[in-house]
Amino acid sequence: SLDLYATTGSGDYTLSGITGEAKCTTGSGDVKLENVNGSIDATSGSGNFSITKSKGKINVTSGSGKLKISESVAGIQATTGSGSISATSLSTDGECSFTTGSGNVEVQLASSPKHDMSVTSGSGDAVVNFNGNEINGEIVMKASKKHGNIEAPFEFDKTEEINHSGNDVTIQKTAIKGTGKPRIAISTGSGDA
Repeated sequence: SLDLYATTGSGDYTLSGITGEAKCTTGSGDVKLENVNGSIDATSGSGNFSITKSKGKINVTSGSGKLKISESVAGIQATTGSGSISATSLSTDGECSFTTGSGNVEVQLASSPKHDMSVTSGSGDAVVNFNGNEINGEIVMKASKKHGNIEAPFEFDKTEEINHSGNDVTIQKTAIKGTGKPRIAISTGSGDA
């Protein structure tokens, strides 16, 4: 097991084949992590992250970079202020949260999630693609009534309007599939959910 700490101001780097803990910090460089088995804690001001074929716990934060996670089995906390988040061929191994202020978030699952998941965008699209896997859980989808849209390949059990201050109204639609577990929350302010 190896604990690795990597820092760069504006340079790019790639780390591969690590078992243990990887802590990465960059100001504006791009970081690629491959085949990490353990935990990843990565932070960037404006750089992009690409995480592939990793297992364990992933915590990645960027001010304005793009976050790409693929072919991984993990519990994930992914946050960016104004970049997009893309997760493909993902199997959840813990709670997952994908949040962006103004980019799109798309999560494509390799298997049905067994843990709670939230997918949120302030002004972009928020999408979960079950990719042909069984849809189970309590699925709660939210979007602005005035500026957003909700679409799903199933019927909803409940639709509500939540009034906020002024003319701000959120539509919330809920569907219970199978056992009603886990909870999958998908929301956007002004995009499609």
